Amino acid sequence: VDMGDIGGAIRDLERLAREARDAAGDIGGLGSSVDAAGGAFDGLKGVLSTALSGGALALATTAMIEQARQLTVLSNAYDVSTNSVQTWQAAAKPLGIEADKIGDIFKDVSDKIGDFATTGGGEAKDMFEQLGLSIEEFKSLKPDEAILKIGDALDKSNLTKSQKIFLLEGLADDASLLLPLLENNAAALKKVSDNAAIQASFMTDADIATMNQASVAFREIQMA
Repeated sequence: VDMGDIGGAIRDLERLAREARDAAGDIGGLGSSVDAAGGAFDGLKGVLSTALSGGALALATTAMIEQARQLTVLSNAYDVSTNSVQTWQAAAKPLGIEADKIGDIFKDVSDKIGDFATTGGGEAKDMFEQLGLSIEEFKSLKPDEAILKIGDALDKSNLTKSQKIFLLEGLADDASLLLPLLENNAAALKKVSDNAAIQASFMTDADIATMNQASVAFREIQMA
């Protein structure tokens, strides 16, 4: 795959999306705003058609659209920022944890903490009791925040590694795989969070909006 072509296609997509957004805000008349935004969207479809006509480039473009869709769904479902999702995914990748597994873990953590908060029981009960954690401190936390708080408690405990693994598995399937990221005050996760080069490679909210708009354009191309 020619990375220059991919980069150029994505930059064109981003530029056209910005034009569509700017048109709605900067042009005085409502009618002309709609016309300009529509023209930019038509241009977006043109760029996308070109990108999708090129084999490997098509795969790269559609992969980015799908990544943006998944980030949007996960972010909206658990009120976790897209940057946080991508930071966890990037940090977990060297551990052999696939990106979609982070979403599964977030779901399990949210469900099981919610179950314990509601019923006082469930699979998270043992962990809360053994670590001396108060459920009240977790009710307003997002799953990524809850995992970090639990990691901090594990770090400060006298539990063996096997005991920590057991408790994390009770919280979420495969959550124990995240243990290396939670040790030493989550040093490995913070390293990714503080790495400017890694952060620069992430999709921004504007990038994600562009890819989601491209998804709409892609569907129109298919229906044409």
